Amino acid sequence: MQIDGYRHTLAGARATVARQLAALSSFYRYALAEELVQRNPVETISRPKVNADRSATQELTKEQA
Repeated sequence: MQIDGYRHTLAGARATVARQLAALSSFYRYALAEELVQRNPVETISRPKVNADRSATQELTKEQA
Protein backbone atom coordinates (compact mmCIF):
# COMPACT_ATOMS: atom_id res chain seq x y z
CA MET A 1 0.00 0.00 0.00
CA GLN A 2 1.33 3.45 -0.88
CA ILE A 3 0.30 5.06 2.42
CA ASP A 4 2.33 2.53 4.39
CA GLY A 5 5.34 3.28 2.20
CA TYR A 6 4.79 7.00 2.76
CA ARG A 7 4.62 6.45 6.53
CA HIS A 8 8.09 4.91 6.47
CA THR A 9 9.54 7.95 4.69
CA LEU A 10 8.41 10.35 7.42
CA ALA A 11 11.20 11.67 9.61
CA GLY A 12 11.26 13.56 12.87
CA ALA A 13 10.03 13.07 16.38
CA ARG A 14 7.25 10.59 17.12
CA ALA A 15 4.82 13.44 17.75
CA THR A 16 5.68 14.99 14.39
CA VAL A 17 5.09 11.73 12.51
CA ALA A 18 1.85 11.10 14.43
CA ARG A 19 0.65 14.63 13.64
CA GLN A 20 1.41 14.25 9.93
CA LEU A 21 -0.49 10.97 9.79
CA ALA A 22 -3.39 12.48 11.73
CA ALA A 23 -3.60 15.33 9.22
CA LEU A 24 -3.61 12.91 6.30
CA SER A 25 -6.25 10.76 7.98
CA SER A 26 -8.38 13.84 8.59
CA PHE A 27 -8.13 14.72 4.90
CA TYR A 28 -9.30 11.25 3.91
CA ARG A 29 -12.11 11.39 6.49
CA TYR A 30 -13.34 14.58 4.82
CA ALA A 31 -13.04 13.03 1.35
CA LEU A 32 -14.98 10.01 2.60
CA ALA A 33 -17.75 12.23 4.01
CA GLU A 34 -17.97 14.00 0.65
CA GLU A 35 -18.10 10.60 -1.07
CA LEU A 36 -14.93 11.33 -3.05
CA VAL A 37 -13.20 8.12 -1.91
CA GLN A 38 -14.44 4.67 -0.89
CA ARG A 39 -12.43 4.36 2.33
CA ASN A 40 -9.78 5.96 4.55
CA PRO A 41 -6.50 4.13 3.80
CA VAL A 42 -4.75 5.77 6.76
CA GLU A 43 -7.05 3.98 9.24
CA THR A 44 -5.02 0.80 9.11
CA ILE A 45 -1.56 2.42 9.31
CA SER A 46 0.14 2.07 12.68
CA ARG A 47 1.04 5.37 14.30
CA PRO A 48 3.79 6.07 16.81
CA LYS A 49 2.75 6.09 20.45
CA VAL A 50 2.88 9.59 21.93
CA ASN A 51 2.57 10.42 25.62
CA ALA A 52 -0.26 12.98 25.74
CA ASP A 53 0.64 14.00 29.30
CA ARG A 54 4.21 15.05 28.54
CA SER A 55 5.72 17.22 25.84
CA ALA A 56 9.34 18.01 25.06
CA THR A 57 8.27 21.42 23.79
CA GLN A 58 9.03 24.15 26.29
CA GLU A 59 6.72 27.09 26.82
CA LEU A 60 7.80 30.69 26.42
CA THR A 61 8.75 32.75 29.44
CA LYS A 62 6.98 36.08 30.04
CA GLU A 63 9.99 37.92 28.65
CA GLN A 64 10.05 35.82 25.47
CA ALA A 65 6.33 36.30 24.91
